[in-house]
Amino acid sequence: MNSIQQLIIALLICIFCIHHVIGYRSLRPVFSKRQPLLDTKKFGPEWAKQRGLEPGVGGFWPGNPNAKKFKVTIKCPKSGREFTEMVPEDRYIFFYFEEMGHDLPMVNKERMCRQGCCTTCTVKILEGKIKLESALGISKKFRQDGYALSCCAYPLTDVVCELQDEDELYVKQFGESFKTGSVEWGGFIPEDD
Repeated sequence: MNSIQQLIIALLICIFCIHHVIGYRSLRPVFSKRQPLLDTKKFGPEWAKQRGLEPGVGGFWPGNPNAKKFKVTIKCPKSGREFTEMVPEDRYIFFYFEEMGHDLPMVNKERMCRQGCCTTCTVKILEGKIKLESALGISKKFRQDGYALSCCAYPLTDVVCELQDEDELYVKQFGESFKTGSVEWGGFIPEDD
């Protein structure tokens, strides 16, 4: 991939993230009242079919009511609080907790993209297994190290995870690499050169 293609991809990702962060600000009153993310009466199967869409099932959409459920515990190391729910295997962890009325103590939650890009909803998996879907904001290395984005993670077993400090994953992925040298078009230039 040449540098122009890399720039175009980076710009598209930035535009996507900015659009969703700014777009969700208008929904802040909805989320602060702890209402479900998706009003299934308004955005149900009929709404989708009228627009030529397949109704969604699972993820942030309502899932199969008979889906297998797993015990998911989210720990907050700062406050010592724990949040536990039986999360269906076809639902994203963050959205299910939100739908159940939990106000997870995440910094900048009102600005999170809710699309797997911004890393605001990062958790560290302590026990259990999850499946990440469309998690653009987390590299393979950090997924292997046990980090996950709860807004696009399905439980595959009972899970115990821990909220991370604000921007912890973001800094580990991007911030630390910028400390080693200047950034110029086309890549990193070591300070020694």
